[in-house]
Formats: sequence, structure tokens, C-alpha cells
Amino acid sequence: MEWLTKKVVAGLVNRFFGQYLEDLDTQEVNNALLSGQVNLSNLKIRRDALSFLDIFYGSPLPIEVKKGTIGRISLTVPYSSFFTQPVVINIEVCESRNYLDVFVLVTPVVEYDREQEKELDRARKRQTLAHLFPDPTPVDSAQDRNSVWGMLYNRIWNNLELHINNVHIRYEDTHSCHEPLVVGLCLQSLSADTTNHKWKKTQIDGNAATVNKVVDFISTSLYINPKSDRQRLVKPHITTDHWRQYLQQGLETFSINEEPFQFVLQPVRCKVKMRQQMKREARVPGLLVDAVIKDAALSLSQQQYLSLTELFKAFSIINTSRRFLKYRPEVPLTRHAAEWWQYAASAIIHEQIRPFSWSSIKKHRSLYKEYTQLYKKHLLEGYNSELEADLMKLEDALSLTSIVLARMHAKIKVHPISQEQPSLVHPVESSEGGWLSWMIGSSDPHASDDAVVVDIVGTRHRNGPFTTLTEEERRQLHAALQELETPGEDVHRDDIGEEFSCS
Repeated sequence: MEWLTKKVVAGLVNRFFGQYLEDLDTQEVNNALLSGQVNLSNLKIRRDALSFLDIFYGSPLPIEVKKGTIGRISLTVPYSSFFTQPVVINIEVCESRNYLDVFVLVTPVVEYDREQEKELDRARKRQTLAHLFPDPTPVDSAQDRNSVWGMLYNRIWNNLELHINNVHIRYEDTHSCHEPLVVGLCLQSLSADTTNHKWKKTQIDGNAATVNKVVDFISTSLYINPKSDRQRLVKPHITTDHWRQYLQQGLETFSINEEPFQFVLQPVRCKVKMRQQMKREARVPGLLVDAVIKDAALSLSQQQYLSLTELFKAFSIINTSRRFLKYRPEVPLTRHAAEWWQYAASAIIHEQIRPFSWSSIKKHRSLYKEYTQLYKKHLLEGYNSELEADLMKLEDALSLTSIVLARMHAKIKVHPISQEQPSLVHPVESSEGGWLSWMIGSSDPHASDDAVVVDIVGTRHRNGPFTTLTEEERRQLHAALQELETPGEDVHRDDIGEEFSCS
């Protein structure tokens, strides 16, 4: 059982870290995971690490991570007692104190770089497609109480400990507004621990009927400086290590280069206590949340509000002009009228005329058909590394709209095949889910007790974190997890789902 758990955890860790960390040595991580202890230091954050924000904003955010580091990530996985001992994740500063906390400097995308633009565009497509066509992650598969991932996910999450120290995320913009705008988030400490019924830190058995967690936010603040001094910005120092020193200074003094932060949210401490019934009981809240906020001060000045309004308007303009940046000359308009007229002509020809030529339409149609066939094969056969690489290559050449249409077209083609092959149809039973499924809104409090989701092509079972497991390995893991399960009472429609309180 231990070797099987190591195989699954290695896949999950590499999948998660790879989305946000740059130049991650997966082989080094896998070797460290074999011993149950992973220590990574001075890690670089990917330029597209914030692409997930596009889903919340509703359109692509023209921002990128200019510089980002994480001091140390420490991961402890107790394989010998995986379901009773906590999985501990620490994201913190190194003992040497060389300014290696979690520092992120974000700027707008205003300059064109072909390779960087391709990476950002690929990341945005990936995030949007993951939102529209979710893989069996905790959002989805954890709702299946009888699935391997659903049971394993809840076991891990219920005993997970998370500690994050010294976080400073700062956005600097000298292009979108008339005056330099600075927006920042500071966090001294965040911890999430499993506790007993008296809210004291402890370790619980995997069969515990009730799981208590305490999430503690210490010195959390948000600031907006609408008219920042250009001489006091951090961006000019990104070629040296001074930028990290400035962000460290901001955490300690709430000012950078003697420019104080103008707080929207003053430094505040918030402690959230959560109690979840792992096996639902009648007339007992399935989830009880109590948040205690100490001395919170929230304010937004007129100048801060106007700066944010101007920023979002500028984002819309930047998004419109971004596709023309590749043609834009890098010379001023004065005395360079010919170059700018050439720019206008090139933009119209390449963006509004050539895409509708017969050769372009024929090429697009060929790519669309090829992608549809490959995605159909992906639905029927499941995960395949070569197939995934071919799909990603075609996704780079197709627009997001074409990709979505091709995927829906492939699903329509698969439907008749699923009727001829019943083995492709899987009933997926919904359940209560775990802590994370509640936090990200994946559970449905109005769902019927006997509701069943029909997975026509079986993608929930064919993709995701267990694709590297054989059928025999998956069966062994499923059997071991089922031995840990204990039945709960029937839940009725009028039972209490969640209860919240804030003081």
C-alpha cells in the first residue's frame, strides 16, 4: 500500500507545483518524495502563475509576474501512517534570512515578446479550458464518495497542515494611469491546522466522524497607492536583488523607500474555526464556520477608487491592442509617420483580411478537423502523453472559441458510440465532499439525495491523478480506502447543510 501511495502523491505534487513554479526538477522531487520529505529552496514563480485570475475577471488580465520567488517549500508525507498522520506543507523563509520569503512583483503586459506572449496565451487557454472542461480534480471527483480519488482526497485533506509565512505581492503600473499606481497584499502568516473539539492542535484518526480545523490569518493587509513616486518604485531594481529587499522592507515597516502604504484594509488578524461532519447526521450542521476578526478597519478613498476605475478601463484597452503589438513600431510617432502607416496597414491586412482568405480558411478547417478527431480519441482512450502533446500543439494554432467548438463537436460524435458500448457510461454518485470541495463551491446543497451524474464517455475515470495506475493498482487502493469508510445516517432535505457566524 505504501508504494502505491507514493506513486499517487508524486503525481499530485508534480502536477500542482508545475503549474506555478519555473524550472522545477521533477526527478529531484520524485526522489525526495520516496523518503517522505521534500525541501525546495529559492524557487522561481512562473510568469503566467496568475493566469487563473482570468476566470474571476471574466476576460484575460494583461498582467504578468515580473519577478517572483518562494524562499522554501517543505513537504512532509508520512507514508507509513498516511491516513492518521498529517501531511505538512510549509512555505516560508529560509533560515539564512537572505530575503527569500514569498515575494511577487506583478506588472502590466505592455511590451511584446513573441515567446513570452505565446507562453501567456497558452496558460490562459489552459486555465479557461480547465474551467470549462474540468478534469477529475478535488472540485469534481471528490464528490464521488466511491471513487478512489474521492476517498483519498478527503483522507489527505482532513489531516493536511499548511503554513505560509511572509507573503508580499505587489503590482506596479506606470502605463495604465496618469500617475504610477501601486497595489499590494501583505500577509505575515497563514496557518491551517487540524484540532480537537477544544480547538487545540492535534492529529486525528482517518475514521474520525468530525474534523475540526483552525485557519489563522495574521497581519493581513491590502494597500493602494494611487499616486506613487516613480523614484520609489521597485520595478527598476529587478535586475538586482534589491527588489526583494524592498519587498521585505514593506513587510516589516509598511513602507518602501520611505513611501508609506495607503491601506484599504489595515493589518488585521482573522481566525476561522471550521467543524465538518464527515458522515452527515440528521439535525447536525454538515459544516459549521465561525470567523473572529480583530480590529478590522476598511476604507477606500476617492482617489483610490478613481485609480482602480481608470486601471480597469486601461485593461480593456490593453486587451484590445495586445493582438496588434507584434506589428507596432518601436519608434515615436514624430518624424516616423511612414513606419506608423505601415503598422496600420499590416495590422488590418494580417488581422482582418488574410484570416478570411480561402487558403487561411482551408488551413483552419484542416486544423479544426484534426483537433476534433484527436480529442474524440482522447475521450475514448483516455490519457496518453503523445496524444496530449499533439492536442497542445494544435491548441497553440487554434483560437479558444475554435477549441471549445471542436471539443463539443467531438463529444457529440462520441455519444452514438457510447450507446453501442455501455462500458463507456459510468454513473457517478454525488456526496458531501471535503473541506476544499466546500471552499471552492463544488458541492450542491440542493442536490437530491439519490442524484446520479451520468459520465457518458468516462472521462472522470480515464483522466486525472490516477492515469498512471494500472487497473490492479487502482483496485488495491480502492479496497484499502473502503476498509476505512464508516457508514453515516441518512440525510434528508430539511437537514442543516452549513452554518456560518462572524464576529
